[in-house]
Amino acid sequence: MRLAPVFNRILMPAAVLGVALALSACDGNRGLSSVKTPVVSTQALTRDITFLPNGSIAPQEAASLQAFLTSMNVGMGDRLMLDDPNPDAATRRAAVASIVLHSGGQLSDAAPPSPTAMPHGTARLWIVRAQASAPACPDWSSNPSANMTGASHSNYGCATNSNFAAMIANPNDLVAGQPYAGPNAADISKSHDHWQRRVPTGYEKALTKASTTSGE
Repeated sequence: MRLAPVFNRILMPAAVLGVALALSACDGNRGLSSVKTPVVSTQALTRDITFLPNGSIAPQEAASLQAFLTSMNVGMGDRLMLDDPNPDAATRRAAVASIVLHSGGQLSDAAPPSPTAMPHGTARLWIVRAQASAPACPDWSSNPSANMTGASHSNYGCATNSNFAAMIANPNDLVAGQPYAGPNAADISKSHDHWQRRVPTGYEKALTKASTTSGE
């Protein structure tokens, strides 16, 4: 059966619209869970340190290193490693570890990410910083009125996961958590024992006499 030209003009855009809606329903999140999970990225920074012949650090170099670490605001998400080609580097490592500790960090025993050549008589301090963030947030790209699958909105979870990524002390814990050594009975019972053994105050004092009769 042939349709009149006017019906062809009406049905053709409707068919194109139906295909467009079907394709749009295939994009994005098809479920109810949030796809805006935190992602951990790392950034590596280096600084070369010059030492004196005896393995110590000159006062000017120590002050410069201290200022550099202070400006970096070293935190729990930072791993600090020392790349020192000197075979007798114990004294030099101790000098660097003392400055790092004073800056709020801790020198790790892990190997540097990529050992490279450096000037003679120097060592290289690596700072590998981890940062957590929820990518592509906020995301208002999807149209709620065109949601044909009943899935969650594209922005669903952005607020929670962005705040979670900003508040976590060590972003590396999102990749591999801290090992669990089991409960510590001493810590669990510490507060209980404190209140159980605490001597009440005031019970040894004699009660003052009070009269409920006026005039006495």
